[in-house]
Amino acid sequence: MMTYKEFRKLSPIPSFLAIPFASSICYIISPYISMFFIRHHIRPNTVTLLMIIMGVLGGCVLMLPGFWFKILAGFIYYFWYTLDVSDGEVARITQTFSKGGKYLDWCAHLVCHPLFAVGMWHSFNSLGYSSFLTTIVTFVFITFELISRNNLAMSLLYGYVENSPYHHFVKQSLIRYLYKFFVYLPNEVIIFPILLGLSMLFHIDWFYWIYILWALLYSIAVLRAFLLFIWRMYKSV
Repeated sequence: MMTYKEFRKLSPIPSFLAIPFASSICYIISPYISMFFIRHHIRPNTVTLLMIIMGVLGGCVLMLPGFWFKILAGFIYYFWYTLDVSDGEVARITQTFSKGGKYLDWCAHLVCHPLFAVGMWHSFNSLGYSSFLTTIVTFVFITFELISRNNLAMSLLYGYVENSPYHHFVKQSLIRYLYKFFVYLPNEVIIFPILLGLSMLFHIDWFYWIYILWALLYSIAVLRAFLLFIWRMYKSV
């Protein structure tokens, strides 16, 4: 049976500043999950399907009322992204790669990210916050998140970025890392449900405004990247 140390030699952890925050904390338990899948001959594509199921489950639980359901959603999302890390580890160690696996991984984020936003929208509406503002911000956020996924897909297609989940997380300054913390969505997917639960427990109303501000800033960052890509395409003609 492979040990944790042996596993890490085959799949080393990149530098902290070279990977997203979500990956950093999921790497803590991902080897144990990956070794389980490898030992039982579970394919990477099956792991990705489990990831999609966990993402959908997390969004559904997030919509349920009460403090504990928000905390539970946070842990489900943590396991969701750990599976995202794990399917890559299983694929690399077993040398089992496929175009279908890349497509499934893409679908996992395409489905789960908007569902997370819907879960947050429903939670804030049920807590009595401005339905109009929350709906508008959620609509804008989901629109630009889909644009972001399309932008990344086209960038990969035209070879403008490296075909890697961390293509935009090269080793960088701490300030740059903190900026990208706010524009790499899985970070917030893992953290925000738990912060929402704590804000409900301690009656912290300003968390709502933090979420609204983040969603708007995220959308602006995606819009900027989209316009730059459009300009790049225009000049290439």
